Amino acid sequence: MTPSQPAPAGSGTHDGSTGKALSLRLRTLEHAMRTPVGTLAASLELLNAARDPQSVDGAVQTMARQVRLLTSQLEQLHDIGRDLAAAETGPP
Repeated sequence: MTPSQPAPAGSGTHDGSTGKALSLRLRTLEHAMRTPVGTLAASLELLNAARDPQSVDGAVQTMARQVRLLTSQLEQLHDIGRDLAAAETGPP
């Protein structure tokens, strides 16, 4: 295998338990990301239909909270990718 060829399936250095843990982390994160995305969609609809400043302000505040939540979850996703890369390459 040359560096330009992909590694064969199952050739990573991590064992099955690491793969299961990674899978669980990804499923949990995917589930957790659905709530803020749904809330953002609903807030956008509310914002689009809002006629009073209080409704607009509430929708904007909700959207800001959900963006912060998604940002945190994306940082977790980045950490998972880093952990996966480390598991594939092994210890230094």
